[in-house]
Amino acid sequence: MQATTSSPFGKEFDATHPENVGHYPTMCNSGGGYRYDRVLEWRVWRKDSEGELGVYSFPSFQKAQTFLRKVDDSRYSHLVVLVEQKSWYKMDEQGDYVDPQGESYSLVNEPRITEWAPEWLKQSIELDFK
Repeated sequence: MQATTSSPFGKEFDATHPENVGHYPTMCNSGGGYRYDRVLEWRVWRKDSEGELGVYSFPSFQKAQTFLRKVDDSRYSHLVVLVEQKSWYKMDEQGDYVDPQGESYSLVNEPRITEWAPEWLKQSIELDFK
Protein backbone atom coordinates (compact mmCIF):
# COMPACT_ATOMS: atom_id res chain seq x y z
CA MET A 1 0.00 0.00 0.00
CA GLN A 2 1.37 3.39 -1.02
CA ALA A 3 1.55 6.07 1.65
CA THR A 4 -0.35 9.23 0.95
CA THR A 5 0.90 12.62 1.95
CA SER A 6 -1.43 15.24 3.27
CA SER A 7 -1.38 18.63 1.58
CA PRO A 8 -2.15 21.83 3.46
CA PHE A 9 -4.02 23.07 0.36
CA GLY A 10 -6.72 20.80 -1.05
CA LYS A 11 -8.72 21.10 -4.26
CA GLU A 12 -10.64 24.10 -2.92
CA PHE A 13 -7.40 26.04 -3.39
CA ASP A 14 -6.80 24.92 -6.99
CA ALA A 15 -6.94 27.46 -9.82
CA THR A 16 -10.56 28.31 -10.62
CA HIS A 17 -9.84 28.30 -14.37
CA PRO A 18 -6.87 25.96 -14.99
CA GLU A 19 -7.00 26.69 -18.73
CA ASN A 20 -5.78 30.24 -17.95
CA VAL A 21 -2.76 29.18 -15.88
CA GLY A 22 0.40 30.70 -17.32
CA HIS A 23 -1.47 33.49 -19.12
CA TYR A 24 -1.62 36.06 -16.29
CA PRO A 25 0.80 39.01 -16.18
CA THR A 26 4.11 38.09 -14.61
CA MET A 27 4.40 41.40 -12.81
CA CYS A 28 1.52 42.31 -10.52
CA ASN A 29 0.76 43.48 -6.98
CA SER A 30 2.43 41.67 -4.14
CA GLY A 31 0.58 40.86 -0.94
CA GLY A 32 -2.04 42.67 1.04
CA GLY A 33 -5.75 43.07 0.91
CA TYR A 34 -6.69 40.53 3.60
CA ARG A 35 -9.23 38.77 1.38
CA TYR A 36 -9.43 37.08 -2.02
CA ASP A 37 -12.16 35.98 -4.42
CA ARG A 38 -10.42 33.19 -6.30
CA VAL A 39 -7.12 31.45 -6.88
CA LEU A 40 -5.75 32.13 -10.37
CA GLU A 41 -2.55 30.05 -10.28
CA TRP A 42 0.30 28.82 -8.13
CA ARG A 43 3.77 30.15 -8.98
CA VAL A 44 7.33 29.15 -8.36
CA TRP A 45 9.80 32.01 -8.78
CA ARG A 46 13.27 30.63 -9.40
CA LYS A 47 16.73 31.77 -10.47
CA ASP A 48 18.36 29.53 -13.05
CA SER A 49 22.06 28.60 -13.16
CA GLU A 50 22.84 31.92 -14.93
CA GLY A 51 21.02 33.93 -12.26
CA GLU A 52 18.03 34.77 -14.47
CA LEU A 53 14.73 34.95 -12.59
CA GLY A 54 11.82 33.03 -14.09
CA VAL A 55 8.30 32.14 -13.06
CA TYR A 56 6.70 28.71 -13.47
CA SER A 57 2.90 28.49 -13.21
CA PHE A 58 0.74 25.59 -11.97
CA PRO A 59 -2.97 24.91 -11.42
CA SER A 60 -2.52 23.50 -7.91
CA PHE A 61 -0.35 23.66 -4.83
CA GLN A 62 0.47 19.96 -5.25
CA LYS A 63 1.85 20.42 -8.78
CA ALA A 64 3.87 23.49 -7.77
CA GLN A 65 5.24 21.66 -4.74
CA THR A 66 6.20 18.63 -6.87
CA PHE A 67 8.07 20.92 -9.29
CA LEU A 68 9.77 22.71 -6.40
CA ARG A 69 10.95 19.41 -4.90
CA LYS A 70 12.37 18.29 -8.26
CA VAL A 71 14.34 21.48 -8.93
CA ASP A 72 15.14 22.59 -5.40
CA ASP A 73 18.88 23.05 -5.02
CA SER A 74 21.10 25.90 -3.90
CA ARG A 75 19.49 28.31 -6.36
CA TYR A 76 16.75 30.68 -5.25
CA SER A 77 13.16 29.41 -5.44
CA HIS A 78 9.99 30.75 -3.87
CA LEU A 79 6.37 29.50 -3.91
CA VAL A 80 3.49 32.01 -4.07
CA VAL A 81 -0.18 31.94 -5.06
CA LEU A 82 -1.73 34.43 -7.51
CA VAL A 83 -5.20 35.53 -6.41
CA GLU A 84 -7.93 37.78 -7.75
CA GLN A 85 -9.39 40.38 -5.42
CA LYS A 86 -12.62 42.01 -6.61
CA SER A 87 -12.37 44.20 -3.54
CA TRP A 88 -9.81 44.32 -0.75
CA TYR A 89 -8.99 45.96 2.56
CA LYS A 90 -6.27 48.47 3.21
CA MET A 91 -5.05 49.80 6.52
CA ASP A 92 -6.22 53.38 6.76
CA GLU A 93 -6.22 55.80 9.70
CA GLN A 94 -9.62 57.09 8.55
CA GLY A 95 -11.00 53.59 7.86
CA ASP A 96 -14.61 52.51 8.21
CA TYR A 97 -13.76 49.47 10.31
CA VAL A 98 -11.65 49.23 13.45
CA ASP A 99 -10.63 45.76 14.61
CA PRO A 100 -10.28 44.70 18.28
CA GLN A 101 -6.56 45.60 18.20
CA GLY A 102 -7.39 49.17 17.14
CA GLU A 103 -6.27 48.82 13.50
CA SER A 104 -8.41 50.79 11.04
CA TYR A 105 -9.35 49.52 7.55
CA SER A 106 -11.11 50.79 4.44
CA LEU A 107 -12.77 48.64 1.78
CA VAL A 108 -11.33 49.27 -1.70
CA ASN A 109 -13.67 48.30 -4.54
CA GLU A 110 -11.01 48.08 -7.27
CA PRO A 111 -10.35 44.65 -8.77
CA ARG A 112 -6.73 43.54 -8.87
CA ILE A 113 -4.53 40.47 -8.99
CA THR A 114 -1.81 39.99 -6.42
CA GLU A 115 0.67 37.39 -5.24
CA TRP A 116 0.23 36.04 -1.75
CA ALA A 117 2.15 33.81 0.59
CA PRO A 118 0.22 30.50 0.52
CA GLU A 119 -0.61 30.56 4.24
CA TRP A 120 -2.59 33.80 3.75
CA LEU A 121 -5.30 31.84 1.90
CA LYS A 122 -6.38 30.27 5.17
CA GLN A 123 -6.21 33.63 6.97
CA SER A 124 -8.46 35.49 4.53
CA ILE A 125 -11.04 37.60 6.36
CA GLU A 126 -14.35 39.34 5.80
CA LEU A 127 -14.85 42.50 7.79
CA ASP A 128 -18.30 43.70 8.77
CA PHE A 129 -18.54 47.30 7.57
CA LYS A 130 -21.51 48.99 9.22
